[in-house]
Amino acid sequence: MNELNEQGVRRIGDLEIAQDLRFQRRSWAIQRVGWFAMALVVAAAVLGYLGEGPLSDARARSGDGAYEVEYARYTRYRSPDTLRVFIEEGAVEGDEARVSFGRGYFDGVEVESVFPEPDSVEVDGDEVVYLFKLGDQGASATVIFSVRYDDVGRKRARVGLDGHPAVSFSQFIYP
Repeated sequence: MNELNEQGVRRIGDLEIAQDLRFQRRSWAIQRVGWFAMALVVAAAVLGYLGEGPLSDARARSGDGAYEVEYARYTRYRSPDTLRVFIEEGAVEGDEARVSFGRGYFDGVEVESVFPEPDSVEVDGDEVVYLFKLGDQGASATVIFSVRYDDVGRKRARVGLDGHPAVSFSQFIYP
C-alpha cells in the first residue's frame, strides 16, 4: 500500500505523494551550507571585516611612543574615512609639528580636510609634509585627516613625525 510505483509516486490511501528522498537530503545539505555562508558574511560585517567595526579599528604607535596613528584596516571605495595622528606631550621640540606621509599613499586618496588646518603643506622628495603650529611648546595635539579612497585593494602607508621613527600600516579598500 505504501510502495512507490514506477514514476516515484507513493500512494497512501487516496493520496498520491511524489518523493525523492535522495534529492530532498541533498537539497537540505545545500541549504545548510548556504545558511552557514550567510552567517559568516553577517559575522564578518559585524566584526568589521567589511567596514567599520572592532576588528577594523587599528592603531600604529611609533617605536618611541611619541605619536600614534589611528586608522581603519578595512574601508570602502569613495566612503568618507578618518585618519587621526595623536602627538604626545613633549614629542615635539618648539611649537611646530611636522607630520609626513609617504608620497605614494596619496595615489588614489583624496584628502577632503585636515583639522587643525596646517600652516603649510610641502612635497619633500618622496614625502608630503604637513606643518602645524601647536601654540604651546611641546604641547600634545591631535591632527584629523578626512579622506576618501579612489582606488580599490591594498593601500600601504608610512607616517612620520620629525625626529621620531616612522610607522607603517596597511589598509584594504573594498569596492
